[in-house]
Amino acid sequence: MPLNYPKPGLGHVAEFQRSCTPYVDSVVDATKTITLTYVTSEVVVAASGGAGTVHFGDVASKAFTIPSGAAITFKVRTKKIVIVSSGVGITVSVCALLTGISSNELPQHNQNDWGSTA
Repeated sequence: MPLNYPKPGLGHVAEFQRSCTPYVDSVVDATKTITLTYVTSEVVVAASGGAGTVHFGDVASKAFTIPSGAAITFKVRTKKIVIVSSGVGITVSVCALLTGISSNELPQHNQNDWGSTA
């Protein structure tokens, strides 16, 4: 009997419900692009010493501001995270919760693929 079980994909709900593998990183006074091997289930971003920004994928002009002292959880499927600390002494930290789904399964999109603002 072969053991060629199918690999988990984006529609595999259990991958998003189970405990995920954490990927933790931070940046001080700089910009950092994190390219992941696996798709995220959630991403937690925190800023201290001042506000920072985060965006996912190729949507640089659509950054989300993280207020100083805040930790914000995003329920997003992504394979790229860009965190920006744009001031002296500002730390932006990220904890990405990774599924077992290969990032090759997630097509790269930008914000305009999903909608636009007039």
